[in-house]
Amino acid sequence: IETVCKFFGVTREDLFSSSKKKELTISRQIIMYFLRNLLNKSLKEISGIFKKEHPTVIYNIKTLENKLKKDLSLKMKVDYLFKEISKELSDQSSEIEYNLNDSKNSI
Repeated sequence: IETVCKFFGVTREDLFSSSKKKELTISRQIIMYFLRNLLNKSLKEISGIFKKEHPTVIYNIKTLENKLKKDLSLKMKVDYLFKEISKELSDQSSEIEYNLNDSKNSI
């Protein structure tokens, strides 16, 4: 969430507001898409995070997927963000593994 907010220059508060500004809408759609496809979150979990109804989450994800097929510039941005977030997640995973391995050694 923080990575997408920073990339698009939006605040977390604005992201979770009811505003329908274009940059907020696309940021929300991208985050929902990543939560679903990168982190394998359920639609119920995503709807809870955004305090949106289940069909709204589905609509937002499908809308972004359709935009990605037509808008090369947007696809490049999403691909870049996907790589950045994947890298962040793998770094966090390495830290967790290290901590787990470290604690095993001290037991």
